[in-house]
Amino acid sequence: QLLIFRLPEIIGSTYTTVSQQLEKSISGLHDIYIVFKNDGSHKYVANVDNIAFDVKSVEEKDNIPSGYTEATVNQWTPSGKWGCYFGNWSGTASGSYEWASDADYNIYVDKANKGTAWLVQGSYTDNVTNGHTYKVTVDVTASKACSIGIKEDLSNEKEPQVYTDIPAKGTRTLTGTYTVTNNQIKVMFELGQNVDAGTNINFKNIKIEDLTVETTKEPTPTTVAPTTEAPTAIGPTTVVPTTTVAPTTVAPTTVVPTTAATNNSSA
Repeated sequence: QLLIFRLPEIIGSTYTTVSQQLEKSISGLHDIYIVFKNDGSHKYVANVDNIAFDVKSVEEKDNIPSGYTEATVNQWTPSGKWGCYFGNWSGTASGSYEWASDADYNIYVDKANKGTAWLVQGSYTDNVTNGHTYKVTVDVTASKACSIGIKEDLSNEKEPQVYTDIPAKGTRTLTGTYTVTNNQIKVMFELGQNVDAGTNINFKNIKIEDLTVETTKEPTPTTVAPTTEAPTAIGPTTVVPTTTVAPTTVAPTTVVPTTAATNNSSA
């Protein structure tokens, strides 16, 4: 592309900045040639210190679907319970998003650098009960054929994502079952490995079902066994018959009459 810069006449060593907009977007590595021309009547000396491309082209911005918001690269962008991320550690991914509600979320991948896992990400975060097991389901529709990974990242960050193939303009239900050790669950969607540039992805009807059944233990009633008091056996009382002492019979005392002897006196 040919850009023509009209330089003002400068006396001395004062610098000035000039800029122009490219007619078409460019990317990658390019050779830049600078040609100076004058009107033929003035001598000149030029010193160029810096050339930079620091504004996105109009054509690139036109790639954003109507109603979508352009996401900032290398920055997590939340919307309600949803969020998206476009990284730049292995090439630069870019895109936009549309949040209609927590039940309807869209991510548009403009630049993918397909093949780098997690260079493009989506997420859904919700409150849960620590220690419970949850089943996650979400309906995903893609404008182009792709494969999307799902995992839970707060309590199960060491577990790998599980991929589901989605046909072009088709819908598949992504499913995962996770036990949490946190009061929140964060469901992650990996969109960098197998998603082409120009793919629009819709997430709808996400559900998080608690599979843990609370067991209510009824209190065990304490049964007090009745105390059985052994009856006191009273043995029959044997009354020893009282021996009646026979009355003492006093033998009558027989008094022998005293016989007085008669004295015969001799005269």
